[in-house]
Amino acid sequence: MPIFTDFTPNMGRSEISIAFKSFFFSNKKTLKRFAASLKREYDMTPYFYDSGRSALLSILEGLKNDGRNEVIVQSYTCVVVVNAIKAAGYKPVYVDVDESGINMSIKDLKKKITKQTRAMIVQHTFGIPDQIDEIKKLTKEHKFFLIEDLAHAIRATYKEKLLGTYSDAAFLSFGSGKIISSSRGGVALTKRLKLDTSELNPIDNVWKHLYKIILFGLAKPFYYFFSLGKIKIYLLSKLGFLPKVITENEKNGYAPAPHSFSPKLAAIALHQWRRRKNNIKRRRNIAKIYHKELKDTVRCLPFNPEAAYMRFPIFVDNPEKLFAFMKKHHIMLGAEWMGSVIVPSSIDLRATKYKGGCKNAEKTALTIINLPTDRQITPKKAEKITQLIKTFYGN
Repeated sequence: MPIFTDFTPNMGRSEISIAFKSFFFSNKKTLKRFAASLKREYDMTPYFYDSGRSALLSILEGLKNDGRNEVIVQSYTCVVVVNAIKAAGYKPVYVDVDESGINMSIKDLKKKITKQTRAMIVQHTFGIPDQIDEIKKLTKEHKFFLIEDLAHAIRATYKEKLLGTYSDAAFLSFGSGKIISSSRGGVALTKRLKLDTSELNPIDNVWKHLYKIILFGLAKPFYYFFSLGKIKIYLLSKLGFLPKVITENEKNGYAPAPHSFSPKLAAIALHQWRRRKNNIKRRRNIAKIYHKELKDTVRCLPFNPEAAYMRFPIFVDNPEKLFAFMKKHHIMLGAEWMGSVIVPSSIDLRATKYKGGCKNAEKTALTIINLPTDRQITPKKAEKITQLIKTFYGN
């Protein structure tokens, strides 16, 4: 079977079965059960949305207007985060990443804090913890609101404390490539804000997300078999049967209105949530193999036993060439976070108000490529991936 870094990588037979059943019925108690578990995990009140980006928008809109109009965000990020900041009426202020190339530079952060700083978003890129304790000290000193982006970092810890619990609010994403995935969905977590989700409209076309889970699960094994799976996915996408992860409007700088989280999709997310500890343990084991096997071949970050490892990033010259080589061997590495300082590379960068100057982030965008860590990646597959990368570099 081909190896994918994206294309709903976390879906197995159980998720496909739940998705199929959800076409015909759903249990409204699912959301209550999920909420209770999230409350126990984070000791914060959960509010469900159709996506992590909607959860972030609601958090920002829930802040009291005190005249300050800037929200700090790292420059190596996703356009949907920036769109939420703008849609809530704030100006994004970009902070460079540090020399590791992944998370925020504390040195640059200190330069970007002003009297207009209202809030800050800490990303924990690919589930690798940022220096959240140092950041929290700055938020207390300058009295602005701290938000943790857990879209990549469910169950990651920093100094043995769960990420998300350092902040005033946090948000999770259950998007198609995330650690816990139901194709669409998200949660806002907070003690300090009261968010109102009672008037949210239902998510559009839930059936498309259920169909996507089933289709990808059945088509991926035949992706390269006379291109049957590839052709089917392409045609159904063009015909509008599959939902887009990021819409054209979002690529052009607009944030959609938040919607509610469907119990049909929540059933899949809750199923995976209950297995979250084993999920992260498995990801860390795969990341450990990548680091051990590749540390002398490509630049990679030190293995972090507290990271969640939604992906395992490596840094190479001309990552496009490595991507093409691995594709020939039916391995699709993660290219969705390369090519632009704000991803995906197909966005209108002008709409983000990014003016340049974040040199480390710009370098990361041109040198990074990601290795898969999802449930489909066994130690044997991880070793196959590393051996091919070594072969490409002549090791």
